[in-house]
Amino acid sequence: MGTRLRINDGYTSQTSEYLSFDLVDILDVLREIGPVHIWSILDFEMMLKPNSTFNLHKMEAVMDSSPKGYLISWNNLLLLSRSTVQVINGIFVGVKDESSIPAVSSFYEKYEQVDIGIEAFDSSYWDVYLKDERLAERFFQRFNKVEILKGSKWGE
Repeated sequence: MGTRLRINDGYTSQTSEYLSFDLVDILDVLREIGPVHIWSILDFEMMLKPNSTFNLHKMEAVMDSSPKGYLISWNNLLLLSRSTVQVINGIFVGVKDESSIPAVSSFYEKYEQVDIGIEAFDSSYWDVYLKDERLAERFFQRFNKVEILKGSKWGE
């Protein structure tokens, strides 16, 4: 069945709230198991640092033309996360078998077929799905505001 987590660590100022972490921090928690997975970006909206060598327009064109999204190695996913100022929205999946990558249009119905599902939602929070429930403890150790999501639908 797996475990779904919502991470919402952030800061509050007089005028707004914002997250204190980004994709790079989530990947850091997964550093021991990340390299054994095949990674794909199914959707993204992000701001890159000025010196980044990633071309978001080319990545988006590949992602939009492929039913499996934008396939990316673990090392390049780490580089992308380090080149990012902020991920606003995004869906990142890790699988052991490439045939388990769902199309972005069916991700919310088929997320349980991936080993790891990571979604950034409007710079407000991150949801993480872990097929191996034992990995959830690592997120509770790393982040302050983590909750286990109940229900069978993504986003509930």
